[in-house]
Amino acid sequence: MDNLILDQQATDWENPERYVANKGTRFLNFLIDRMVIFGIYVILFSILFARENLFQEDNSMLLGILWISFYFSTFFYYSITEAVWGKSVGKMLTRTKIVTTSGKRPELMTILGRSLCRYIPFEPFSVLFSDFPRGWHDSIPRILVVDDRYPSEDSW
Repeated sequence: MDNLILDQQATDWENPERYVANKGTRFLNFLIDRMVIFGIYVILFSILFARENLFQEDNSMLLGILWISFYFSTFFYYSITEAVWGKSVGKMLTRTKIVTTSGKRPELMTILGRSLCRYIPFEPFSVLFSDFPRGWHDSIPRILVVDDRYPSEDSW
């Protein structure tokens, strides 16, 4: 008896790898998102600390505050944009989105885990030095960055 499921040719829905964004697109996403994050960060930091004379006096805590708040800003930026729209601003401009390796919309915990994985040391280089354009922040939570033309069963 033939196994009809295994004998059938895979549909586009079952092959999200066909729509995976290339390394150039991934790098462009990274650059755009970093510029957006930096812009948001500068605006928020200016508003929050407008009355403080942080740069006028010798404030040894300033550098630590800047780094920690930048990490939090980055985490919340990716978590919120990808949970709400399935894509960050960089992905919107390059017409890509995130899906699970099975082609579905990622759950919130998966997106939060993906955002945390961005803090693994040397993680940004994992996309550049892999054969498949997929970084550790994608492979650990089992996420793919695909072209918007990928047929999505779940609406954002």
